[in-house]
Amino acid sequence: MAKRLSSLFSLSRDSADKINPDSPPTMPTATTVSPHIAPQSASHAISHKLHKHRITSSSEVDLNADLPPLAPPPLLSDSGAVRPPSSHHSAADSVPGSRNSSPHSLVRSRDASRSRPQTPNLLIPPGTAGSPCHPATPPSAKIAKKKSWLHGKADKHKFGDGEWSSKAWIAGLREHVAYDLTPLLKGDRVTEVWSDYGDTVVYLYPPSSGKGPCFRIDSTLLADSRSLVNLRMNSPTSPVERNSDIPQMQTAFSEMSMSPMHPRPSSQGSSIYRPTNFSVPNIVTSINQEKHVYLPLGFEVDISQPGTELHGDDFELVVLYRNFFAFLAGGALVATPRQVTLFSIFMGISSILKRFSFSNADGSTWGDVPYNSFSRYCDELRLADVRSSREKTIEAIVLGEHLKSWPLYNEGFCHAVGRLADIKSIKSPKYEKMSPITINRLERAQIDMEQRLLTVKGKLEDFDFPSMFAGIANSQTSTEAKLIRFKEWKTAFLDFRRFTMAYLRRRYGAWPPKASSKKNNFEESGLNRILLQELYKDFTDLYDIFVDRSAITTRTVDMAPMADDAETDDQNETIQHALRRVESEYDRATPPVIPPIPFDTPLIPQFSNSFNRRHVVISDKSAAQSKKLKENEINEVLLGSYNRESIVASTFIQDFFSYERQLGRGKTLDQVVDARCGQWLFMYAVLQALPMTVVDARDLKHTEGVEYFLCVAPRGGRPWMKEDQSTSRAWYNVASGGGYVSLPADLIDHSVEGIYRRSHCWTAATKWLEESTPEATTETSQRVDGSGHQLQLRPASAYSPYASPAQSPYVSPLHSPLLRPASPTGSGDFRSISRDRSSVNLGLEAMDAPPSYRNSSRPPSTLNPNITFDAILGTTDEPTKGKGKKGKK
Repeated sequence: MAKRLSSLFSLSRDSADKINPDSPPTMPTATTVSPHIAPQSASHAISHKLHKHRITSSSEVDLNADLPPLAPPPLLSDSGAVRPPSSHHSAADSVPGSRNSSPHSLVRSRDASRSRPQTPNLLIPPGTAGSPCHPATPPSAKIAKKKSWLHGKADKHKFGDGEWSSKAWIAGLREHVAYDLTPLLKGDRVTEVWSDYGDTVVYLYPPSSGKGPCFRIDSTLLADSRSLVNLRMNSPTSPVERNSDIPQMQTAFSEMSMSPMHPRPSSQGSSIYRPTNFSVPNIVTSINQEKHVYLPLGFEVDISQPGTELHGDDFELVVLYRNFFAFLAGGALVATPRQVTLFSIFMGISSILKRFSFSNADGSTWGDVPYNSFSRYCDELRLADVRSSREKTIEAIVLGEHLKSWPLYNEGFCHAVGRLADIKSIKSPKYEKMSPITINRLERAQIDMEQRLLTVKGKLEDFDFPSMFAGIANSQTSTEAKLIRFKEWKTAFLDFRRFTMAYLRRRYGAWPPKASSKKNNFEESGLNRILLQELYKDFTDLYDIFVDRSAITTRTVDMAPMADDAETDDQNETIQHALRRVESEYDRATPPVIPPIPFDTPLIPQFSNSFNRRHVVISDKSAAQSKKLKENEINEVLLGSYNRESIVASTFIQDFFSYERQLGRGKTLDQVVDARCGQWLFMYAVLQALPMTVVDARDLKHTEGVEYFLCVAPRGGRPWMKEDQSTSRAWYNVASGGGYVSLPADLIDHSVEGIYRRSHCWTAATKWLEESTPEATTETSQRVDGSGHQLQLRPASAYSPYASPAQSPYVSPLHSPLLRPASPTGSGDFRSISRDRSSVNLGLEAMDAPPSYRNSSRPPSTLNPNITFDAILGTTDEPTKGKGKKGKK
């Protein structure tokens, strides 16, 4: 039924023998208005025309009473606003010296390296008449002006002497593909919006014009519009005679538009005039019957006269509605010299969607059909790819709001936060088209990002982590200090720091890197997103090789120290406890408090895991601990302390292996163990410092090659939608019997804990738990902390069972796949044991709802603005009776 956009982009060039595809479209002649100059009243010409909605010149039915006007948006560009030229603009106001540039020539002058479709753009200087900064001309002034200019100025409507195909082209393509408007303007079938299986025939012209239908679509495309559904229900089942009018249909549509809850017209009102071929069917019969819908468009010219042609505002109105129905059907969009860019076309479509009250059940989108159609346009026209254009970033946010598309809004918002200063510097008038809510969110998000960058720079510019050895590791009296050689750990920590900085200077030329160096291609100096992600990748590769995947953390917020009389023969247990004490102090030393990594201890080098079998069966292991190892023995012991299946052949890993073996020459096994612990703590500090900046916001598609940060997402839900407490909040169970609390879902998802749980160490942990045997999984998932509460980790599928963000149904701020309520039907032994629980910093667990809330029989709340306090409190006339009794006494 609906033709796909990609298939229609290959439309044949209708007038190939008359128009060269490589030549610009025919522009207005000397007698016409230059499209580069826009009068102040131009926008109101369209606004007035669109909200008149008269069928014929003699019709007295105003279908737009008390309704906001519908007008195509201004065409905006980098240097100013482009208003549609007025159809009544005088020749004296035109500028003969304006640029002789055509839309096609502007397209061809763009950078050829840009791969996504581009549309032409007409520019005028800001401040020209018609700019948004100028006051609007009242409709009454527009009408008076029109009457005074009617005589002798009709030729100002004309675009030129060329064919109709020269006035329009397919939007979104790099090359100029002319579009033939002849069928549309003559009232013939528009083939790409005509489905032989459709049950709704759409007429853009009144019966008095004698023109036929332009579109034939399926009625399901209109199901999201109350106004159009009502209009279709009251439409005839066959074409209306030329000399007939359809006041009944007009009245029904007008009443529906002004008051959606208004009852249908009575039989008395409908009996005033009833053509022989017109009947008002019921809902059941109207679903399957073919309907002939006459859209109540208002034209400035009397098109009932033979030979009347549409020009100016009427011409743009017809093209706008053609694009609207093509949008619903998934067809190609058409651009004109006054609707040049995709941005202006979609803004006009959004005005029609609002005009006809398109909406889904909760108002979050314009409906399923418009939402799905616009999503396809975003994919095929790459509207969400805003990486190379600040102007497109603003357009993505504005279109996301006006088309109610959360994915596009989210993409544009995250990219805008990362370079908000640069976006403001271009001073685009489109920036003011954002809602005040979005502008405020951008400002606050920029402050949040600046704070994150200050924290990261303070740690990673010099790799300075002073709080790591400031607590128990600096104590001389603690029990751990008597069993652990913390000084050797610190020495290895600092030595690994020197190795890391030397490696980074060799790789990038300097640290922090300088822009345009011989060893990097960064556009700006300092720490950027690509740089930090490469650093994070190197250290996560090392983490995967070192980590002990059988030792899930037992850390708590108040981790108890080792008892004074503690005795143990297991050296690994002592080392793990000491490491977790140091890590816990480091995570809580500076704000924000960082959640612990699920697997937070390394594999300890020991003879029992050595590649040398003689080391494994050695009898006197205590003596071997103090024996200096040979070069081959060091290699055998170190290989036994790796997760060898995770080894990758990166430059950093290869350099580290060489460094580690060189460091172990002539050392004992105890010294090798101390070096491993110091290296692990340095790696831990780097890994914990990076997620707040390197973990991108959810559901972003275009992130490759972006140097600015994409880590801050919009908070607070959709800006075009009032907060819905029932859907935008989630219930959480507070640990230690603290009861239940209702919190905004996106507040938890974008919190420190939510961000860290999307980082590598957490996602890898869930993967390893799923891959482990059921027995091992049960054992690790049933670990308990010091207070007796289970420490449970959700499997990876519990976080997001979808292969990519595009497949996720949670592409909205109202639902969090990370912390969604537990499902009672879990699969697998681990899910059945852990009940798919998820704790945030070991404190909150996502729930469906509190038991009392789920079992409550409380009736649903209703809005009654006339209710009194007495009715709310349930009070009656008892106080009056009481006063009466008191008086009797």
